[in-house]
Amino acid sequence: MNAKNWLHDAGIKKVVFLTVFLKLMALTVIAVGAIFLPFNSSNYFANFHYPTFQAPDFFTRFATWDAPHYLYLADFGYKPNLLSNAFFPLFPWLIRGVGFLFFGHHLLVGLVLSNLLTVLAMVFVYSVVRELYDESVALKSCLLLLVFPTGFFLGLIYSDALFLMLAAGLFYFEMKNYRWPFLLFAFLLPLSRAIGILVMAAVLFKILMDDDKGRFKKTGELVLCSLLGLGFYFFVMEVMTGNPFSGFEAQSYYHMSKSISTLFHPLDWFMNNFVRIHLSFNQPFTGALDRICFLFYLALAAVSWRLLPNHLWVYVLVVGLVSGLSGDLTSFMRYFIVLFPLFVTMAIRLKSYFWYVVGACFIVQVLFVLLYSLNDWVA
Repeated sequence: MNAKNWLHDAGIKKVVFLTVFLKLMALTVIAVGAIFLPFNSSNYFANFHYPTFQAPDFFTRFATWDAPHYLYLADFGYKPNLLSNAFFPLFPWLIRGVGFLFFGHHLLVGLVLSNLLTVLAMVFVYSVVRELYDESVALKSCLLLLVFPTGFFLGLIYSDALFLMLAAGLFYFEMKNYRWPFLLFAFLLPLSRAIGILVMAAVLFKILMDDDKGRFKKTGELVLCSLLGLGFYFFVMEVMTGNPFSGFEAQSYYHMSKSISTLFHPLDWFMNNFVRIHLSFNQPFTGALDRICFLFYLALAAVSWRLLPNHLWVYVLVVGLVSGLSGDLTSFMRYFIVLFPLFVTMAIRLKSYFWYVVGACFIVQVLFVLLYSLNDWVA
């Protein structure tokens, strides 16, 4: 299906309308909260904020917590020993690249760009799921993803929408045998987030399981483009900071430092995240909600293996487990939203409870949007 066909597809139109409507709702909630509710200035000044010497105002509510890092990188790029080095470059590059269209107002650029990427992500998710199941399951999957309590991060100045768009698009282009977009997305994924390189594993699994004479060529091209993307990231960090690993080393500035080595110490990981910890409701590093979400993920992944195609289940396992087991569980509720196949499982299994779940999720999301924009809570 090409772009022209998408414009005339009734199902695609429904997904686009639904996405735009819910994203506008989230922005409206933030605006209303900015007018009537107090902002947590102590959290604002205690964490990285940008512009550095600017007091919080109405527009600050649309770019709290991680968002200032992306805006800073869009303006100044990477430098040695910088907190923001922990964030991957593709999203701030896109903000900077199209900033001239908005006369350099990067906050506005980030919001518009993230919402456009969310629309594209939903179109890819819908198209992949409809191809594998039917229109009803595809539409319900997209709706569940959008109203999930942390689904509002799709549309804010975070890289989640970009990553989801690239991951779902990679599956779509592989399915349709669109070679050049497929290879481009494989190259870009490692530039969007560290976990991007691992999406390759799920797609490789599908390619190698297909009875296709060209599968070995496609495998080689996929691996090459993915590794080139990762290599380009290291090259950029070397040129701009003098250290190709400065992005990973910057993780040490944060309590939630991620490391692949943690995967080899599962008992320590379990003790640190569930035993040697005083759980809180909404603190970044000790939040009970993230741990509950991870347990929910494990249960849903177990149910999913009978319902999902093998390659999508591999995607759920690789991306979900590495996101959770490579450090503490901070922000796992947000990482959950890129695991789009799990929303397919929920769409299939919920049946008569579907609209009750949608309503409950929407109400919780409104609450979380307010807490996020007031600088009281970060997923």
